Amino acid sequence: MDKLSGYRIKKAFESYAKCEISLQKAAKTAGITYRDALDELKRRRIPFGYKNEDLNKDINWAMR
Repeated sequence: MDKLSGYRIKKAFESYAKCEISLQKAAKTAGITYRDALDELKRRRIPFGYKNEDLNKDINWAMR
């Protein structure tokens, strides 16, 4: 990993940890897959933030 990639990942996950962006956006900003983003959360010990509002949206979408 080069310095620029490392910087992008660091900044993306700092923003995620502050609830400024979604995990999907963090992954895109960092240039990694969503799956790799989940691994990155674990590595950095950042809690996975899945809010009730997001759950309700997902349930409503699935029930269509």
